[in-house]
Amino acid sequence: MKPWYCHRPIAHRGLFDHAAKEIVPENSLSAFGQALLHDFPIELDVRLSSDLVPMVFHDNSLLRLTGVQGTFSTLSERQVKKLQLLRTRESVSSLKEVFELVQGRVPILLELKGDQPKKQLVSSADSLKNLVNDYWSKYPDTLALQSFHPFIVRDFSRYFNKVPLGLLLYDYKDAELSNWQKFLAKHNFLTPLLSRCQFIAVDKDYLRSPFIQILKKHYPLIVWTIRNIQERHMAEASGAQNIIFENLTTLKKI
Repeated sequence: MKPWYCHRPIAHRGLFDHAAKEIVPENSLSAFGQALLHDFPIELDVRLSSDLVPMVFHDNSLLRLTGVQGTFSTLSERQVKKLQLLRTRESVSSLKEVFELVQGRVPILLELKGDQPKKQLVSSADSLKNLVNDYWSKYPDTLALQSFHPFIVRDFSRYFNKVPLGLLLYDYKDAELSNWQKFLAKHNFLTPLLSRCQFIAVDKDYLRSPFIQILKKHYPLIVWTIRNIQERHMAEASGAQNIIFENLTTLKKI
């Protein structure tokens, strides 16, 4: 039997809608509630507050989603919780709150952001490990972890020996890396092996890379982020086992 992440379309940051009359912000409890309502697995992003609490938020900058200048990692959990998402009544959720909401009803694909201060990532290892392992013990086979950073994925394998692990891949054009580091990231076939991942999650615009064409023969392929029917068909034609999507119309049959 295929694992859930190979056949159940995954809602990107929940089923959010920033264009609706009543905005449903990304990575919010309401977005995750909508995913639960429609029985879709949830993809979400985890960042650490300055007091090392795993919080659910995508950007390093606070500005786009809260209208506040500053960076996420400089604020404590209490300070973060005071911020409103897109001028709604929704605040930033902790990972614990999301786990309490979902309770294994749908699977969760958790991305740990790699552009955080290394000291915070190292210091938070035990708290994140305890939180994830406790959830897994209650709701086994309803969780997977991923990151763009191969060494974070490798570290996951030490802490979570049963939880499936994925490596996110893209073209690295906007990555803060030197040219030779970008080249290695895009062409080093050892990277997924060194990360000890069980699947790869690839940017739709990077699918035609010869690197990806070879890797997909050895790893289950998930494609992100799919926003319309045409992109979904393109992902399917590329051999993707699954997609991370936005917008329910993306999944309509034509």
